[in-house]
Amino acid sequence: MRLIKRYPNRKLYDTQTKRYITLRGVADLIREDQDIHIIDNSTGDDITTLTLTQIILEYEKEIGEIAPRSLLAEIVQFGSAKLLLKDSSHPPGAYHFIDDYVIRILERLNLPTISDIQRLEEQLEELALKINALNDTDRTN
Repeated sequence: MRLIKRYPNRKLYDTQTKRYITLRGVADLIREDQDIHIIDNSTGDDITTLTLTQIILEYEKEIGEIAPRSLLAEIVQFGSAKLLLKDSSHPPGAYHFIDDYVIRILERLNLPTISDIQRLEEQLEELALKINALNDTDRTN
């Protein structure tokens, strides 16, 4: 796990590279699938979530709507707990907004969704059955 310390001057220090790092640099580490842990150097408090939220806000300011208002409103309304556990104690449909958001992103990127792949699998199964039926017909003739 990569440890990053935040100092009182709000600078972030990557203890692995022994250099200061920007929020953009932290975002790059996350994109590289690095497991990071960010602590406040003065208090020792874990501020990873807070820092990731800052990164999201910076991207929101820089490139515009990275998350739909409905997603942000639901997070404010229900709190982050609904993102952690999917069980009956949460409001009905609390997780659908995440699924919908991911589907919209996949569609924007012109990538297949799970339902697209399931449809293709069903079509392949139907074709395989038809081919088998044709082969059986040919064998009997």
